[in-house]
Amino acid sequence: MKEARNRQIVKNIATSITVTLANVIIFFFLTPYLKNQLGLEQYGVWFLILSLTGCLTIVQGSGTGAVTKYIAKYQAQNNQQKLEETINSALRLFLILTLLTLVAAIILCGISPIFNALHTDGQFNQNRLALIIMSANLILTIPFLPITATLNGLQRYDFNNFMQLCCSILWALGTVASMKLGYGLIGMAICRLTISLTSNIASTAFLFRIFKFRLSFKLSSRPMTWQLLNFGFFSFIMSISQLLFYRIDNLVISETIASPAEAITIYAIGFNLLETLRRLSMSALAPIMPVASELGELPPDKRSHKISELFARGMRFSLILSLPILLFLIIFGQQFFRLWLGSDYARQSSQTTYWIFVIMAIPQILAIAHFAGNHIVVGLAKHHFPAYTFLAMALLNLILSIILAKFFGVYGVAFGTAIPLVLMRCIYHIYFRQALKIPIWKTYWNACGRLLPITIGYIVLLMVQNHFLHLRQMRYLLPVAIINGLAFWLCSWWTLDSFERETAREFFRKLYPRR
Repeated sequence: MKEARNRQIVKNIATSITVTLANVIIFFFLTPYLKNQLGLEQYGVWFLILSLTGCLTIVQGSGTGAVTKYIAKYQAQNNQQKLEETINSALRLFLILTLLTLVAAIILCGISPIFNALHTDGQFNQNRLALIIMSANLILTIPFLPITATLNGLQRYDFNNFMQLCCSILWALGTVASMKLGYGLIGMAICRLTISLTSNIASTAFLFRIFKFRLSFKLSSRPMTWQLLNFGFFSFIMSISQLLFYRIDNLVISETIASPAEAITIYAIGFNLLETLRRLSMSALAPIMPVASELGELPPDKRSHKISELFARGMRFSLILSLPILLFLIIFGQQFFRLWLGSDYARQSSQTTYWIFVIMAIPQILAIAHFAGNHIVVGLAKHHFPAYTFLAMALLNLILSIILAKFFGVYGVAFGTAIPLVLMRCIYHIYFRQALKIPIWKTYWNACGRLLPITIGYIVLLMVQNHFLHLRQMRYLLPVAIINGLAFWLCSWWTLDSFERETAREFFRKLYPRR
């Protein structure tokens, strides 16, 4: 039974990494293409639309994490009654949230004329229509969120990841088709709406196929709904915080900086590249949350050791996965952004995009080291204090970004986000030690002790190469990046213990099954 569960976890991690790597590749090729097809202004408008509709996504954190946690808990207890009660209560809750989001979307679309960046030359009506379609996409997605959360609680990340992979590929193909046909932002919005709706219907059909339960609001209950809301309230706080950290910057730029649409593009390209890499670690470690929820059922003496072990392994895994990419982009970034964005992207803009990426990347390395801890405290329902801390730092981010933007432009917005991220990591360090009852410094050493000399050697190697290699085409830079990344990952094999090496072998068997 334990071996089967471990295999399922490895399968979940393998599919999570696969879909995120696919998203990284799609982002790499699609970004310069869309920049050339749309132009800096319209591409900036698209980023702004994503940020505005992102303001409506805070309801997604109002229960999805709770649904995943309690589904995992009652599945481990084999409690069919509680499983049905949780699913039906969640469906009823999210229908209410859908109505609230509809009202918020109507208000947002109604006040859209106040956003300066939407008023590009003669295209406000088209931009507004794209905003309406993307809002409709979100509204139609919310009722299906409990389905996805239930599949995660059942440890079926593999299916959810497969659907995300299909959606990403179809989104890339549909976007290129929209550009070829001249539909612009409206075509992109319609493409995303169609793909999301199809994916959600397929996920619902799959859940009914693998999991037999009765669908009836009579099986829902007020106590369970309040339980989901109580847990979800703190997830809601964290969603607001994520909104302020990762979505609001474009709105600040839109209202404080001249030529806002172009400035948003220059800022968002570097930021979104970093965000895509951040999701690589986040998605890879997502299966930790239901595992931590199951560990919460163990006696305290056994729980502490298991949680420390899970924290260390998750931390080491996320750093091994992300460090070679981030460090290469930091050291080779000036060459990378110049070649990636093309000769028509002004040299000054390329430098700005690079430095925005560097300012944000350094604190994100600290955040990546804590991703495992974030998932664990949510799985143990000990995310109350982190939620309030995240909100406080997010508000500080908003205030600093507005103030610093007036003096330093887009650099000020980047620093306004980076400073609270560093402060938050310091606070989380103290909280993890107290809440998880683990020897935190010993856990860090178990995670990073062997990885440290490899990382130092990798940095030195990259700096030497960057000094001597001045490449003029991306086709020469990519092999350099791939070879260095593979060298780091091969050396990292030495840092793994026997269990982790077997897990890695199982991971590659899942990625590349024998025919």
